[in-house]
Amino acid sequence: RRMDKANLQAFKDKSELKHLVPTFLNTVYSHDPDASLLNFNADTLTFTNPSSVYYLDNPSTELVNQVVQGASRLTTQQVVDFVVVAARILKTYKSRQDNIKDADNKIKQFKQAISRFLSNESGAKNDTKTAVLSAYAQLGLYDDQVMSLAIDDTAPLEVRYHALNAIRYISSVYLDD
Repeated sequence: RRMDKANLQAFKDKSELKHLVPTFLNTVYSHDPDASLLNFNADTLTFTNPSSVYYLDNPSTELVNQVVQGASRLTTQQVVDFVVVAARILKTYKSRQDNIKDADNKIKQFKQAISRFLSNESGAKNDTKTAVLSAYAQLGLYDDQVMSLAIDDTAPLEVRYHALNAIRYISSVYLDD
C-alpha cells in the first residue's frame, strides 16, 4: 500500500528496519512515487539504492525536478554514479503519455547540464565521458561533441565506442557520417 511521506520518513529513520528488509525498501522505492524521493539525496546527489531506479514505474515530478536541478550542480567525481541512473529516471518519466512535452524540456535541461563533461576543457576522465555518453544513448541525445569524440583519433577507444553507440541510437545516417 502507499504510505504518506511522514510514515515513509519514520520508516526510513529506523535504521534497524532498513538493514533487515532491503528488498522491501527496493520495492517501496520502485513503486511508490513519494517513496522514490527518499531514495535520492538531493544534497549529495546520490541514490540510497540505485538499482531500484531500474524498476521505477512512475517517477514523481518532484523527483524529476530534483534530478534535473542536481545535474547542474554535478562535479566530475559525481558524474559516474549519477548520470546513468538519472537518465533512467528521465526516460521512464518521458514514457508516460501525460507529460511528454514537460519531459522533453527536462531532458534538454539535463543535457545542457551534463554536456560540459564531454569537452576536453572539462578535464573529465574517460569513465566520466563514457557515463555521460551512456546517458546520451539512453535518452536519444546527440550534439556536435558526440560526433567530435567519435571521430577523434586521439580519444581513447572506450570513449569513441560510447560516442558511436550514442550516435547509433539516434540514426544510422549520423553513424555513416
